[in-house]
Amino acid sequence: MRLGLDELLYLPDEQKSRYRAYEQGFDTPFWKDLKELAEGEIENATLRGANAESWESNRIALGARIVWQYIATLEDAVENEFRQYIDQSLMERQQADQEAYE
Repeated sequence: MRLGLDELLYLPDEQKSRYRAYEQGFDTPFWKDLKELAEGEIENATLRGANAESWESNRIALGARIVWQYIATLEDAVENEFRQYIDQSLMERQQADQEAYE
């Protein structure tokens, strides 16, 4: 997750603070280790589900896979959220410029 400085200019101040907090969290060794673990556990949970001896075991493995997948993709999800804020801000600025021009 990395937004450029030029992109950060379009975030409202409260969103900039949130972004910086996420960015600091994602830069920690703990997060990097957790993400690496999650990426490996996705495959393990998939195999446990495929080889489960009962429906209950299959559902538990599927639930574990969903959680590990969520952790592994959280950085991308957060980046997408902030890009949506930027896109919205850009659209509002363009609209305001267009209205001022008319």
